Amino acid sequence: MTLQWIGPTLAIATVFSIALGHILVRRLYARYNTRPALPLLMIGMTLLTGTLWLASDFWAALLGVLGVTCFWDGVEIFRQERRMQRETQT
Repeated sequence: MTLQWIGPTLAIATVFSIALGHILVRRLYARYNTRPALPLLMIGMTLLTGTLWLASDFWAALLGVLGVTCFWDGVEIFRQERRMQRETQT
């Protein structure tokens, strides 16, 4: 029986990228407001598009996880702005 390390490796990469993205969104918004949102969205789409040309399933999956995380971080910067506006109104 051969052990498959791809699943645990991708799981760890996913958790790490989400945690890093959570911190990154808050820090980028605090320093640059919503300006980094569009570059993050574009980086995410580029990474996701890049997965289409990779021969290795592992690297395609890893790049896909990073791409979705970057894309979602771009969306979250706009959501962070709305959260901060609600917080300052109360």
